[in-house]
Parts: sequence; C-alpha cells; structure tokens
Amino acid sequence: MERTMVWRLAALAVAGLLGGLAQADGAYRVEETRLAPLPKVCRDLVLSPDSKHMGYVARQGSKWVAVVDGVAGEAYDTIREDSLVIGPGGRRVAYVASKGKGQGVFAVIDGQPGPEYAGITRPVISLQGDHVAYAAARSKSGPMQMVIDGQPGPQYDDLGLQEIVFSLDERHTVYTAKAGAKWQVVMDGVPGPRHDGIMDGSLHLSSDGKHLAYMAYNAGKWQAVIDGSPGPAHDSISGVDSKPGG
Repeated sequence: MERTMVWRLAALAVAGLLGGLAQADGAYRVEETRLAPLPKVCRDLVLSPDSKHMGYVARQGSKWVAVVDGVAGEAYDTIREDSLVIGPGGRRVAYVASKGKGQGVFAVIDGQPGPEYAGITRPVISLQGDHVAYAAARSKSGPMQMVIDGQPGPQYDDLGLQEIVFSLDERHTVYTAKAGAKWQVVMDGVPGPRHDGIMDGSLHLSSDGKHLAYMAYNAGKWQAVIDGSPGPAHDSISGVDSKPGG
C-alpha cells in the first residue's frame, strides 16, 4: 500500500522557512505539494536543495532502485545507505551501488554507472550542479584519489573527512589529502604546503576561488593558513587544543 508524504512542507518547517509562506488575515497559509508516492519498503529519503524534488531507495524484488520524482532507475544488488544525493533543480542524481556480493562498488551519476572501486565515499554535487565528485580507492589498503566529473586525481595515502569544496563560480575545488605522514590542501589538483594535520571542516574558499583559508597543526601549535601563508602559532584555535587526525 502506498503512502503519500508531504516532503515540501516538512523541508520548509525544518529549515525554518515557514515565515516566507503567504499570510491571510494574520495567519499562515500552508500549501502542500505532493512530490511523489512513497512505497512501503524504502529508505534514504532525500530532497533536492530547493525542496521541490524527492528521492529514496526502494526494494524491487531482490534488488534495490533509486527513485527520484517517482521515476525508478536501474536495479542493483545493493545501493549503499545514505549515498543518494539530488542536485539543484533535480537535474543531477548520484549514489553508490554494486552488482553483487564481493563485487566492487561504483558511483551511478545521472543513471550512468562509473568504474568499479574497492571503496567510494558519498558523492558530492556542486551548488549549481555542474560537477560531481567522490573519493575512491582501488583496493581496501591502497591509495585514495578524488574523482571529479569522472576524472581521477592524484593518488594519496588518505583523504580528509571534510567533503570536497567547490567555489561558488564552480571553477575551483579544494580538499585535504595525506602523503606520508603529512597533510596538504589540494587546490585544483595541486598540493599545497605540508602540515602535521589540518582541521576537518576548516576549508574555506572565496566565491571567486582566488583565496583559500584553513586551520593547520604544526609542531604542537595551531595556525590559520591564508593563501598558503601561515599566521601566528597558538595552543588552541576556536576551542580545539588537541592534535587532529587529519
């Protein structure tokens, strides 16, 4: 039996945007939009950034399908939990799938499966939807690389927990990577200065991609690094006083 979920309203409430709804006689007028029917067995409910498109993963016999706006994609043996993402306007859809037990995993982007890897992170769709990226490894113990628009980048021993950051003009990318015992910020495929650690979530890129700032850890001290130049060293920055994991 199908259920109908009003996800448009739910997203507005969570985002605190109900104040923007039309008012009549001093009271809010709530308008509901039925985005798609919801089957009984499904998971990973997601919305597009504008809350106008809904997706989820549903069971289809012994397989799983990603469904966006009521349209199901190809069926796969597995679709990784929490990997489904929808881009702005519902134009781009990406998730991680596999064809069977013991098989490699791959990113499915706009319905097209990519190459198999031993491991893949949840895909990231840029703010305007022009680019899709994910981190991947060819083997469980092997090096990792960032794959942007299907093009694998340089290989590193590890990649940071913070997702790749796109500039607002969509022309530049930054992420953190580990080479040997040191961490670096990789901007547009070019690694920057080496550090003992880089604070997760600290990457900030200007809207035009010309300026980069982050928090780095060196010789037991924290420093703000702006455009490659480290600032004064401190025991703690923003309440962080322990050595980072990367």
